[in-house]
Amino acid sequence: MHKKIRLNAAATAGLLIILFFLIIAVFAPVIAPYDPKEMIASYLPPSKEHILGTNDVGQDIFSEMVYGTRVSLYIGIFAAFIVTGVGTVLALVSGYFGGVADAVIMRVGDMMIAFPDLILAMAIAGILGPSLKNSMIAIAAVSWTRYARLSRSLVLKIRNRTYISAAEISGSRHSRI
Repeated sequence: MHKKIRLNAAATAGLLIILFFLIIAVFAPVIAPYDPKEMIASYLPPSKEHILGTNDVGQDIFSEMVYGTRVSLYIGIFAAFIVTGVGTVLALVSGYFGGVADAVIMRVGDMMIAFPDLILAMAIAGILGPSLKNSMIAIAAVSWTRYARLSRSLVLKIRNRTYISAAEISGSRHSRI
């Protein structure tokens, strides 16, 4: 018998927002009335031709926003993969091996949590220099601790199970376990 799946309203809203921005990013050349790099005239007010006006160098602000969704999604998706990967791997090492590895990784995580995320990310990005790659590194550097703490708690829960102890006693390698 199948259980009826109940949709969470917040999850549905989040999915719709993500789909909205994905559609904008994919269809940016169709949606944007102008090339975002095209220079028209500086500081034009909002009008039928330029919905949000133009900036100081004469670029259409609406077109820049539409094409900007591509960059935002790119950074968000890759930063999420980096954060998830780094946080999970560090949590696996910390939770499974424990001892010094656990102490060092979790204390570094505690130090990262002690600083406000935005200020620390801006400091890291400022040190590394302006680029998309450095922005993703800065986001990952301040965000991995959340994933590490959650994953570590799950690893510690599983680590104390009987079948893990039996595998260790039977001589299984750590990579196998």
